[in-house]
Amino acid sequence: MTPIVYPANVIPEKLRWAAELNPMVPLVQIYQNALLHDLWPNPASLVYPSAAAAVAVILSFVVFRRASPELVDAL
Repeated sequence: MTPIVYPANVIPEKLRWAAELNPMVPLVQIYQNALLHDLWPNPASLVYPSAAAAVAVILSFVVFRRASPELVDAL
């Protein structure tokens, strides 16, 4: 439900919560506002995607550290 080729306001009101959970939505809206509406991005809109990316990096590092001895044997 990432609104890439359509604006986010066409998503029905009862399903908008699902789109707001997607961390790509604020990034896509920044690009849409910059390219289509000539608006500067709001720095506060990057908080959720940045937090989601930080959590993903930390979790992937933990998984990698736990699995690294087995990865050497598999390669």
